[in-house]
Amino acid sequence: MTETWRTVPGYEGAYEVSDLGRIRSIRRTVTQRVTNVRQDIPERILRANPNAKGYLCVALHLRGTQRTHTVSAVVAAAFLGPRPFGHYVCHSNGNKTDNRVANLRYDTPASNTADSFKHGVMLFGETMPQSKLTLAQVMAIRGDDRPNSEIAAEYGCTPSNVGHIKRGKSWRRAIALAREAAVPMTLSVRSERGIQKMRAAIKEAGQ
Repeated sequence: MTETWRTVPGYEGAYEVSDLGRIRSIRRTVTQRVTNVRQDIPERILRANPNAKGYLCVALHLRGTQRTHTVSAVVAAAFLGPRPFGHYVCHSNGNKTDNRVANLRYDTPASNTADSFKHGVMLFGETMPQSKLTLAQVMAIRGDDRPNSEIAAEYGCTPSNVGHIKRGKSWRRAIALAREAAVPMTLSVRSERGIQKMRAAIKEAGQ
């Protein structure tokens, strides 16, 4: 497979990035700011390390200043051009460590969030391990006029939980995505099969 290299924007003469998501330091000679000593920098592939969110990052140096960048941002800047205002660098296949240019695109925060749910990297609603209710039960609670304590006793949750559901303070995202994707509210997505059905419906709705 042919690997194409381009200069990292803002680091001309110091670093290059490839369409496969690798970043390398260019062979060069630099002068240390404090000691004024000249140092030869060899060409080498930089090691990328994941940050707290799982995105691969590299530390780039220029004129004595070090800055950390996500690999995806560096690849996108070199091959996709400047990032449009208000857009994110998105991984189309949901793999945060796959920084091939073919897997990257600029898109809106809403689209990025939809991707996260579609690929199963964002959990909420009944896909959360600690959830005690299903989407169908939540919809039933929202339309139930009985006292919160009575509803809570039936569904095995607290009156406070019921109140939050009725006021729209919880489960909002799951309900909104389910409605947008035309997922039947009677569908339980707690099982793995149900989760896959919901993701498939959301993916289809987005096409």
